[in-house]
Amino acid sequence: MKRTLIIALLPLILLCISCKSKKQVLEKPDDLINRKEMVEIIAEAYLIESTVHLSPDTVNRLRLTRDFYKELFTRHHISREQFVRSIDYYIGEESSAEKLLTDASNRIGEMRKELNIPDTIPPPIDPNAPEEAIDPTLMFPPQ
Repeated sequence: MKRTLIIALLPLILLCISCKSKKQVLEKPDDLINRKEMVEIIAEAYLIESTVHLSPDTVNRLRLTRDFYKELFTRHHISREQFVRSIDYYIGEESSAEKLLTDASNRIGEMRKELNIPDTIPPPIDPNAPEEAIDPTLMFPPQ
């Protein structure tokens, strides 16, 4: 599971750091998301990416991704830009990035236990379901 999480989030991490110098990455932003909340957000982002990846080809995956992330950012009261700045900061050092991803992977395991979900791949979304039937607010129950 940890390996899958790291592989799934690697493109996001590489994108965030690819155009920045080391000095820029390590600068602490004024609106830094605290580490505990960042772990939660990354765990939920992994679930979003998994859901989108498993969605049928008939679903507009770009729109679905945007809707899910909009819902995620709204629930955590953050902006996309704040999320990217915080990711940049936390992955500035390899050990920090590895710890963050390990904690997010552990959080996903906890979520699975809380929801009593077995370690199997869920069935894909019904390909005949209309796009409107996939509601991003249902992915994360209210807390």
